[in-house]
Amino acid sequence: MEQILEHKLQDFYSTEVRISGESRDRLARPGGPPDADLGLILHVQCEDDAIGEFWDPQSATINLLQEKGINGSFAFGYDWHWRAQASFQRKARCPASV
Repeated sequence: MEQILEHKLQDFYSTEVRISGESRDRLARPGGPPDADLGLILHVQCEDDAIGEFWDPQSATINLLQEKGINGSFAFGYDWHWRAQASFQRKARCPASV
């Protein structure tokens, strides 16, 4: 399953970068085992620098989840919008609805 996920991610990343014209380093990576019983989807990445794995301990949201005992050892997570957009920080409307 991990190989299938990796192949699909690479296809998505290549296509997204080609269509958007944006850098690859602003695309998030999912984290945790793909066959996990628990899946988490966050809404919008909002960090200003390069985006990495879903279970980034520098993220305030991830820190809160980890304090509650939820982590990448048994939960699979990804970001709904994949690409971090600083321009969408603190806005009430979802960027996908515009």
